[in-house]
Amino acid sequence: MRPSDYFKYAFLHIGNKKARSFLTILGVALSVMAMVSIVSIAQGFGIAIEEALNAQFTTNTIVIVDPLGAYTLSTYDIDKIKLSIPSSEVQRISAVKMVPVTVISPSGLSVNTLLAGVNFSDIRYIWPILYSAKEGTLPTTDWDIDQAIIGHALADKLKLHEGDTIRLQILQEGTNLLITKTVTIRAILNPSGMNLVGVDVDSAVLMNIKLVMEWSNPPNFPNKISLILVQFTDSKTALASQSDIQDGVFNGNVRAVAFAAYAKAIQNVVGLFNSMLVALIIIAVVIAGVGVMNTMFTSVRERVKEIGTNRAVGAKASKILTLFIIEAFIIAILGMILGTMMGIGAVYIIDKTNFLQSSIQLGGVINIKASPVLSPYQIVIWNIIILIATIGFSYLPSRRASKIEPITALRYE
Repeated sequence: MRPSDYFKYAFLHIGNKKARSFLTILGVALSVMAMVSIVSIAQGFGIAIEEALNAQFTTNTIVIVDPLGAYTLSTYDIDKIKLSIPSSEVQRISAVKMVPVTVISPSGLSVNTLLAGVNFSDIRYIWPILYSAKEGTLPTTDWDIDQAIIGHALADKLKLHEGDTIRLQILQEGTNLLITKTVTIRAILNPSGMNLVGVDVDSAVLMNIKLVMEWSNPPNFPNKISLILVQFTDSKTALASQSDIQDGVFNGNVRAVAFAAYAKAIQNVVGLFNSMLVALIIIAVVIAGVGVMNTMFTSVRERVKEIGTNRAVGAKASKILTLFIIEAFIIAILGMILGTMMGIGAVYIIDKTNFLQSSIQLGGVINIKASPVLSPYQIVIWNIIILIATIGFSYLPSRRASKIEPITALRYE
């Protein structure tokens, strides 16, 4: 019996039992579809989360805050950090000053929001998402002129544009003095969805920190700041320095938050999620394999006399075994082709419907939009696993068929 005869015979039997064969092939196809779509979704989410973390803020950054108000940060604390941490490990240290502000538009509309004083030469590296302008140009160096950058939500609410002038009303800390300043809008930020350390970037006003400190700090404490950002050479160094800063430099009076710790926690959750998905895929493969095995057992029972006749005319047990294995092989291949096409279609639909959109809160809100990632290499690997599993599950009924004796088969009713 030539190899091509095995395939012709197997195709003939599959064609004779169209409904049963189709359902078995569909079972394999659904497993493959689940594999393709689930793995693509998991990979897409993993990549999207990593990109979002790196886009919103670099994971080699530590934020130093005083959440309970027991310790007041000042610019002198920056010098303390510089003396305690080797300069070779630190890229930049920057202060942020945040104060409540009332923004008044030229038309008289007003909004209460936050004014954040920053060093623009540093912040563009630490919070790179800030440096995406909807209107105007963003500064790359620090400057002392009265210009502001505002979030898109604030601009929309007050109907503001680049070049407009706005009035800022700030209550000086420790006094009842209401300071009013007129500033020009230099740029309007693109939507970011960020709310970091109490700053809703989309609704905030950003200005040079020296001006904000001058306007808002009490006369007896001109160096007061709200938080300190320390950017290290890498995330590993940032994680290692977290406790040194919090407990060593500040004796536990402040909280040092390493973004890398959040990133690591999220990656661990994603890893657990991926493990669960792999478990689901394995279950799907087992279900498909059991379906093939059940079909093969049914086929063996129906073809006992046929098998016996073949054995009686000289067919060896190995040939009967090969025949049934090839039949399972064809079912698996057809299921893999159909399932891969269905999986690619499912991935396309998921991508177009924005199904993979979510938010993560890390002391701020990060909006994540993931796109499934199709990896031909992984599709091939999982298809090979499904092929091996299908043939493996078909071995037992195939072996039983090969062990049928001619005399037993001819007596079978």
